[in-house]
Amino acid sequence: MFGLESPLTTLSASHPIWSAHKLVPAEAFQGAAIPEAKRIHAIERGCKTVVVLIPQPLAGYWEDGRYSPKVGEIVGDTMRGKLAYRLAGNIVAYATGFEPPKPRLDKPKVRDPKDDQPLAGARYLVELAQIRHDGGDWQPAKNALRMLAMNARDKYLLDVSLARQDVPMTQKRLWQYKFVYMHGKTAFTTDEAEIENMKAHLEVGGTLLADACCGDAKFDAAFREFMKKTFPNQKLQVIPETDFLYSSELNGDWITNVRCRIEKADGTAEANFRDTKPLLEGIKIDDRWVVIYSKYDIGCALEKNKSSTCKGYDPDSAMKLATAALLYSLKK
Repeated sequence: MFGLESPLTTLSASHPIWSAHKLVPAEAFQGAAIPEAKRIHAIERGCKTVVVLIPQPLAGYWEDGRYSPKVGEIVGDTMRGKLAYRLAGNIVAYATGFEPPKPRLDKPKVRDPKDDQPLAGARYLVELAQIRHDGGDWQPAKNALRMLAMNARDKYLLDVSLARQDVPMTQKRLWQYKFVYMHGKTAFTTDEAEIENMKAHLEVGGTLLADACCGDAKFDAAFREFMKKTFPNQKLQVIPETDFLYSSELNGDWITNVRCRIEKADGTAEANFRDTKPLLEGIKIDDRWVVIYSKYDIGCALEKNKSSTCKGYDPDSAMKLATAALLYSLKK
């Protein structure tokens, strides 16, 4: 189902599942005395754990209310039943991001795989492309552009294809796409050919939206280095709150306030989103932002990822900012 790109691996001792709600010592379930085959395993997709496999018999503890720790109770490292109960709560907290369930009669939108393929002979005014790069998983949020395209189609009535186009920076077909997107969760490198082709494309009308997956520091550093090489006489600068990018003229309403989960002093994500002004940066040429960049995550939020460890915008804010960048690319 998940393929070779998403293998089943042992759940790391630093994984947020161990502390998503209550602290559970990983050693209690992953200690040296526990065989590898009995340890808790997981499958990662992008920046989120999507499968948790527990080969140990823990479900019996979850069924028995006497193992539920009382409020304020100190649970020792040897109290396996109560630790198992807390682990279950942590998994739920991690999966939901502490959001309550929707009302029972809500009908979720079901993805239609047919939408991911362009109709034979169909021509769209707008097609969205994602940059392939060498930084490992270059598409940790595989459906981010599709969600953006759906919003642009449904809210702004744009004739936009829902099928994402994937393109390396060296290919000439990069020039077909006025709007290109770049996302990643690790460091990447660029060679001279990639830099020259991207620079030329942006200088003649292309727009690049990029963001660091879950605020990844390695991707952020690599992207800033990429920009230094591409535009040595320019630099990333904060996009002013009064800029056309955020204006009601472009978006229908001014984007003055967004919600973002930023980092704490130790570099980890804050527990909650906070209200803030937009935190985008950019590079401007001839009064046009050719690069729009966020060191905080946008892509995972477009997929409505609920990970509490993700440094980035909430889904509504991410959609506003990404859509603003798309609209800007078509009007500037």
